[in-house]
Amino acid sequence: MGHHLPLLLLLIMCKSLEAWNCTVSCNCTDFTSSCCGPQKTRLLPIIGHQNATELVLDSCGSFPMDNNTLQNFRSLEELIVKRTSLLYLDAHAFHSLPMLQTLNLTQVNLSNAAMHQNAFASLLIRRLFLAKNQLDQIRRGMFAGLMNLEHLDLSGNGLRSIEENALANLVSLHFLNLDDNHFVTITPYWFGVMFRNNSFPVVSLIGNALTCECKYRGMTLPEYQWFSRSVILTNFSCMVNLTVEECSPPRVEEIYKEVTVRDLQPLTLSCPLSGFPRPRVSWTLPSGLQLFNKSFPPFYNVDGTLYVQLVQSKFAGLYACMATNVEGTAVILLNIVVSPTPEPPFITSRPVTFPTPQTPTISRSLWVLLWTAIVFICIIFLIILFCILRVVCRYLNQHLRNDVSFNRFVDTPNILALPENPQPIPHIEERHGHVRWSRENGDDTVPRVVVHTDGSYPHHQQTATELESGT
Repeated sequence: MGHHLPLLLLLIMCKSLEAWNCTVSCNCTDFTSSCCGPQKTRLLPIIGHQNATELVLDSCGSFPMDNNTLQNFRSLEELIVKRTSLLYLDAHAFHSLPMLQTLNLTQVNLSNAAMHQNAFASLLIRRLFLAKNQLDQIRRGMFAGLMNLEHLDLSGNGLRSIEENALANLVSLHFLNLDDNHFVTITPYWFGVMFRNNSFPVVSLIGNALTCECKYRGMTLPEYQWFSRSVILTNFSCMVNLTVEECSPPRVEEIYKEVTVRDLQPLTLSCPLSGFPRPRVSWTLPSGLQLFNKSFPPFYNVDGTLYVQLVQSKFAGLYACMATNVEGTAVILLNIVVSPTPEPPFITSRPVTFPTPQTPTISRSLWVLLWTAIVFICIIFLIILFCILRVVCRYLNQHLRNDVSFNRFVDTPNILALPENPQPIPHIEERHGHVRWSRENGDDTVPRVVVHTDGSYPHHQQTATELESGT
């Protein structure tokens, strides 16, 4: 009995060393380590022992996973993380586990943004569980180098699309679980055309609302005939609908464009694209507001065209046109540059001075000619006026002298005033029946009264000379 005592003490010491190597928050056995759980505090890094083949991290709260999180797990074959939030899954986070065969990251709040593109690259695992997370897309390179992967569980995520050839490296894949996602269309273009031993995978798509608007791409190609036989669907009617047009993703002519517009002018932004079914278009404004088929004055999204009533300087920035259909999404970026409207010239309060008009100057010689012409015209005018007045005076003189009636002399009393020295009575001569007055001294200026033979008087006054000439 005594010689077995040292062996017993050595065994107890070894067990104590193994327990000492286990993290305080974990329970360690020969081959299993279980960490966290209720009422346990998680300590990082998590240190195991070299013989452990299974590690369970249950309800460990939130922490990032990188290459130094797990230490001393060289023999680990299965890693289970559940009911835990992984803040970030770094690149090569599991490369310190060379013997890992099964990686179960179910319900760890994993999203595309919280996972490095090369988080699973070149692992030798055979089974990968990523169920009940927040993945929305599988991109190329996400599972690059997983040549031995046989089982991939992506169920219960928000997956809407898988890029072409994203699963082309999974040549050993036997089962792909895509249940309960948001797929609307499917295509064998997800996979490559080569599989080991011509063993094609089974693809489960139960619980996805697949569309019947278009024909799934690649279903009729000979190299992908296996896909229609291997897929598991709830409704197979859309799989055999070959009368509609084949589905095609949205495609744009250019992904960036700069548009210049003047301030206070209307603006129309179009989103030229193609795709079937017809893509739905939404606009994202520089403020972050997203417009679907609705209006947010002064912005109006009408059938994919964005109308702006009056552009203002604050509307400048980057606008995103996002086109989406069952096959994918395309984005066009438009940089709007608002140039100010030219302002009218500024009018100051100072009085406006206008140039003083220049008075035309006349030379001295021109003044002389001008005055000479004026004097000449005046002389001619006076001569003409003088002649006119002379003719008028003659006319008036003649008519005023001849139009005085003799009866006015005879019938008017005292028309002839007697001179102070009366002259002798003139002799009255009768010639040819006329009576004529005469003076003895022979003065013919004394008027004479001519009496006609019938006893009547003439109607006008005549001088003695006129009477004599009349005889």
